[in-house]
Amino acid sequence: MEREKFDASQQLEKSKQQHELVLKMISVGDEIQAKKNIKFLAESGLISDPVLVKKLLDANVTGVLPASSDNSTVGRLGASIPATKSLAHISSRAIEFIVNFEVQTPDNYNKNFSHPKYFSETLSSGVTIGVGYDLGYVSTAKMRADWQGFLSDDDIERLSNAVGVIGPAAGALAAQLQDITIPWSAASSQFEATTLPPIIDQLESSLKNFDDLPPDSAGALVALAYNRGMTFTKTGDRFTEMREIARSMEERRFNDIPSQIRSMKRLWPMPGLQNRREAEAALFESGLQQ
Repeated sequence: MEREKFDASQQLEKSKQQHELVLKMISVGDEIQAKKNIKFLAESGLISDPVLVKKLLDANVTGVLPASSDNSTVGRLGASIPATKSLAHISSRAIEFIVNFEVQTPDNYNKNFSHPKYFSETLSSGVTIGVGYDLGYVSTAKMRADWQGFLSDDDIERLSNAVGVIGPAAGALAAQLQDITIPWSAASSQFEATTLPPIIDQLESSLKNFDDLPPDSAGALVALAYNRGMTFTKTGDRFTEMREIARSMEERRFNDIPSQIRSMKRLWPMPGLQNRREAEAALFESGLQQ
């Protein structure tokens, strides 16, 4: 009897959290964004109630609530996470582009990337989890904040041991962490909810006129920064093109940026990264043609 009461209480609390999440995701003051948020909830796994998912997918949102002063929402395990409003500035095509270059498809992710991974061909790689989230280049505090609500506390604690570790030592750690599974629903939700928005915010702060770019072009720079970091002011030959992109943005020479992205191919002999730079340049160009 006590067990039944406990299960009922847990289910009630879970249902409450999910309905609160829906409420927050339509409290953005923007009908188009609210529709995107509802679709994201229904398809991402953040809402597990199949009846509620069906209602969300069938819903025709014709009005929204005023934007809340609290820009957070609730994660998969009940934690507070940032809302996804920043994603409105880049195209869904750009998001799919980044995911494709990081893990290809959900099926491929489940087969090859759902456990901590080390890319031995890149000596500077750390332990990578989710959609290209490299633990070698984040702080412990950021890692815990980014994954709170998407992984259990125990898994987060174990993975925190890989923070800041790169090279062969990261490979040894990845081997020890293979029993940790990060399902696609958690990886994709975390990527869109807590990884991409800060990158977009940083680009808006780092590059003048970023808000004036069309969604595909803005998304191409997000993809570039996700791979190369915010290195638009770093010195040295390796960052020549990144600095030039920053100058082109400031001077509104948007048409010059694709050639600067392509010029970066000189830095990598690997076909994968050369193909990525070419695709980023093409995505940027497609935005300018819209």
